[in-house]
Amino acid sequence: MTDRGLDALEQALEATEEIVNNELRAVAVLGEKGVYTTDGTVFAEGIEKIVESERDLRASFDLRWKADMRAIKRWQAAHPERPNVELTWPDHADLVVWLLGEVERLEQGLKIMQENFPKTIPAPMDRP
Repeated sequence: MTDRGLDALEQALEATEEIVNNELRAVAVLGEKGVYTTDGTVFAEGIEKIVESERDLRASFDLRWKADMRAIKRWQAAHPERPNVELTWPDHADLVVWLLGEVERLEQGLKIMQENFPKTIPAPMDRP
């Protein structure tokens, strides 16, 4: 995901959070009983669903963001020759390709170690 894409997602989440907070304040002022939407559902129930949805989106975003940041830091550490590497973020597809290469390199090293020390290094779990 590009910087602009991340910024747009962050702005959308912030806007949603602001709307939810405003509506929660309205429910608090009006009281939960007797506050209905046009389709007859209780307004507060809809707000609870929105809040839950926003929390899920926020948790997913935060998880992805932290994973991306860890991967980018590793990529930056592996490419110190690049100018301003601490300010450089790789394209997400390039980052995934690089990370898979790192995994394959580590798996190859583990395989060599297992061949040389079969009793001390357990075999990794099989992956598809």
